[in-house]
Amino acid sequence: MDQEDKNAVLYLTASVPMMLLHLVRSFLRMKRQAALAERSFYHTLVSQGVPKDVARDLAYEFTEVVSLTFWIRQALKGEKFRADVSFSTDDWN
Repeated sequence: MDQEDKNAVLYLTASVPMMLLHLVRSFLRMKRQAALAERSFYHTLVSQGVPKDVARDLAYEFTEVVSLTFWIRQALKGEKFRADVSFSTDDWN
């Protein structure tokens, strides 16, 4: 291993902790924004006449894609992400 390779390994080793810190900080910021969006979406649905239990389920589905456990489950299942949520307004009455 020549000096250039050693410098590259050293640079990568030094960069990883900062990259992880940035990634975690960005993820937490995204989670906070998703929680605010979920509450806002829920209140909007309820104010438009959607029953609270249906609105709660829809708001959860709206922000589930931000969940780390959601992505882990998707990866373990070997499935690709699907963003299709179907529901019927007939269930509201």
